[in-house]
Amino acid sequence: MYEAAKEYVKDESDELSVKLNKFLDKLNQYRNKVYYLSIHELILKVLEDTGYYNYVSAMPAGEKRRANIDMLVQRAIRFESTSYSGLFHFVRYMEKLHKYDVDFGEAKIAGENDNTVKMMSIHKSKGLEFPIVFVSGMGKSFNNQDSRSNLLLHPDLGLGPDFLNHQLRIKAPTLVKKVIQ
Repeated sequence: MYEAAKEYVKDESDELSVKLNKFLDKLNQYRNKVYYLSIHELILKVLEDTGYYNYVSAMPAGEKRRANIDMLVQRAIRFESTSYSGLFHFVRYMEKLHKYDVDFGEAKIAGENDNTVKMMSIHKSKGLEFPIVFVSGMGKSFNNQDSRSNLLLHPDLGLGPDFLNHQLRIKAPTLVKKVIQ
């Protein structure tokens, strides 16, 4: 496959050969980095350069896909701590795991019922019940800046504008605005 791609790039000068040439150049760059980067650093570099990590994040079940990539990076870190080294041995190691059906399962992501700490805003936690709640920032006063604007919006009460009289040049809050405030 690799030889066919190199041969095609030599003989053709169409859009595909331009793309193949860019790919082969990038592949050679990664091959040169194998000598001084660890395996997990190389994987992270490829993910960063290609944007693949962000791409899978945007796909359906993106959180699970990201967790699987993170698990691959962790697997590479563990492999590097053994007596074996190098990309060739890592690829062979992964092939043997696949050949002998060693299944590590999918990476675990925290679920709703897991025994975890959840950080969320008060708005997001509305309606949920937790046995223990820490509310931070209660020593500060609330930001009332929004309640001073010329027009307030409320989901049930609607609009709360200021009353403006241009002839008398006065501005006063309406009763609806006072209720919304």
